[in-house]
Amino acid sequence: MLGQNRGCVVPGDRAMNIWLISGASGSGKTTLCAAIVQRARAQGRNVAGLLSPGAFVDGARTEIWAESVRDGERRRLAGLVQQEADDLAFGIWFFDIKTLEWGNAVLRKSTDCDLLVVDELGPLEFNLTTGWIAAFDVLSAKQFRVALVVVRPELLERARQLWPDAEVIYAADASSCSAIQERILERI
Repeated sequence: MLGQNRGCVVPGDRAMNIWLISGASGSGKTTLCAAIVQRARAQGRNVAGLLSPGAFVDGARTEIWAESVRDGERRRLAGLVQQEADDLAFGIWFFDIKTLEWGNAVLRKSTDCDLLVVDELGPLEFNLTTGWIAAFDVLSAKQFRVALVVVRPELLERARQLWPDAEVIYAADASSCSAIQERILERI
């Protein structure tokens, strides 16, 4: 149930919050989101959405995974080497179309939760209208108490246009800061 022990939140309620987590690649955006998910889960909160942790070899990111926050299922999202003929090539990455479809299905089911995580909305979503595109509808439905939305710095203004009341956290300043985590957790 949404907002267990603190009353139900209905669409349009000002108690709902969107936090934009921004920072350069490797700054700790996913790490910050994962830490907040872990703490919210430990408090018995209903968590949902997607994390996109990287896989590294010798300190270099070689793959990106998609992980369902609700059940922990993981699928390979992208890699430096094409795996399937229909992989979506973008920059240095080849995105698995089946994982993108799966991730959008996960996001569509990520409603009625205390904490929603969308890691990340980037150039695929804002510029190409692909990727985690279902996140826009899920965020608009406002069936969450708090949402963490990872956004690259170069797309932050576009995100702010969509969610003008969102608070911005820069991951480089906050990834290990328990005060930021506490502030977010207090809103759930």
